[in-house]
Amino acid sequence: MKVAGSHYRTIWMDDETGIVSMIDQNKLPFSFEIYEANAFRDTCHAIITMITRGAGAIGAAAGFAMAQAFLEGMRGEGRRTNEGKEKDEGLGFGDRKSVV
Repeated sequence: MKVAGSHYRTIWMDDETGIVSMIDQNKLPFSFEIYEANAFRDTCHAIITMITRGAGAIGAAAGFAMAQAFLEGMRGEGRRTNEGKEKDEGLGFGDRKSVV
């Protein structure tokens, strides 16, 4: 879509920095803001709080979060348990009320 003459996608990932950027749906239609998710937990937060909406955008955000988690793990930035599994502290997926 075009906003003020500039083309925007709903969600995209910077190849060099790994930052996922998305249109903040919670701000529309009163303002147009871009939310930047620097780490996979930020991208998960965007899904949980509905910063990104719609099946396609949520699926893309989830895929980008997986890519961010992989990249963070490769750089040794992930917090791990003694068993070597990623902790899910603070992601809040267990608290989300979803339609089943």
